[in-house]
Amino acid sequence: MTVAIVDQNGRIVTHDPFAKVVELQFGAVIGHVWGPAETAGYPRISTNLGSTEAVDLLEWTEQYATVARPFDPTMLPEPESITEIEVIPVQTRWARVATFSTYIDADGQPYSGGGFIDPADEAGVILVFVDRPSVMHGKIEDRQWTTVVDIVIPEQGFHWLKLRNAGMGESRLMRVAPLSEVTFTLLH
Repeated sequence: MTVAIVDQNGRIVTHDPFAKVVELQFGAVIGHVWGPAETAGYPRISTNLGSTEAVDLLEWTEQYATVARPFDPTMLPEPESITEIEVIPVQTRWARVATFSTYIDADGQPYSGGGFIDPADEAGVILVFVDRPSVMHGKIEDRQWTTVVDIVIPEQGFHWLKLRNAGMGESRLMRVAPLSEVTFTLLH
């Protein structure tokens, strides 16, 4: 995993007006892809901007498997969202790897936040742990946007999900092939 800063448009910033030390904090969104995250007791990585860090997901498996819970449709991205999601089998347990960071820029301003991107297309990706082969499908709608969920999980473990813009106010959330490289981005 490479650590980089992105601008407001999601593009990686190549100049370096920022502090070098970054604290990456991971957590878990339990029973859903969106929602509040727990961070106490989850992995932390202290690193430098531009560095590459090896992360062994096998070391995280037991922790995420322990906290994973069946899908909770009440945890919506927006309070006014409408969800029509079906998970098969219904007892499938999910836990999203939540991402946070803390760093101070060259002007002494603190920043936080962060997430994963696929460096091949700079699209955001989400890492989830799922406890068995399963399917999640349906949609989440709010006043302006519809997300079509079409996730097929072939086996227990960690899986990458990507939200792709499908045009006309719609996006698609789906599983993508395992990524050999990923970038942890910090928004500035």
